[in-house]
Amino acid sequence: MVTLAAATVSAASVGFLTGLAAMRSRLREAVRDAAHARWVADHDALTGLPNRAAARRHYERATQAGQPCTVALLDLDDFKIVNDTWGHQAGDAQLVAIAERLSAAVKAVGGTAFRLGGDEFALLLPTDDPHAAQHQVAAAVAAISAALPLALDDVRTVVTSPSASAGIAAAAAGSSFSDTLKRADIALYHAKGDRSAPRIHSPELRHPVRGHGGHGGHGGHGAHGGHGGHGGAAAEMITVG
Repeated sequence: MVTLAAATVSAASVGFLTGLAAMRSRLREAVRDAAHARWVADHDALTGLPNRAAARRHYERATQAGQPCTVALLDLDDFKIVNDTWGHQAGDAQLVAIAERLSAAVKAVGGTAFRLGGDEFALLLPTDDPHAAQHQVAAAVAAISAALPLALDDVRTVVTSPSASAGIAAAAAGSSFSDTLKRADIALYHAKGDRSAPRIHSPELRHPVRGHGGHGGHGGHGAHGGHGGHGGAAAEMITVG
């Protein structure tokens, strides 16, 4: 026959184990919440790519460890036309698809793609050879330039032909992420201006005096003056039914 004392001990044990299980559940939930908060802080909400803050940390980890690092800054050509013609939903869909293409293209060479904001992306490549980086960036630009269908609704699909301009700068000794990104931005400006292949920064390249404030404040194509190809404008409408 179970004594009152034994029953009390048994009930206490059950209560302790139940409380312990609840505490472990809350701890696991807190860990998941913290991990999610870190992910949100480091990633772009639309595309899922790492964001500008993550790019800065990636650069700093690489350079502080003495590892080679080259920054490429990409800006979509005439992206505003997609938004203005087909709507922001189509523009967002194009950004998501381009992010996936960029990420896959640079992952193959050990690089990482980031969305800095607007229609502007950065690639961080594990090389200190700007010419090797130029080849890798050109391949990434080619990857995003393949025909891209965007569903506007149940019966209409527009097939766009995205394109991008790119500027490249290798990390110099002691250069901060902002410094290297600014040099890539200068190269990007000139690549857009003459519709050239991805442009490597060189000391003789300078921003024009007119209105371009350098990197750090702008979100993308607008500050580069709208030069470049017509990836956003080239489109074919397909109607189903």
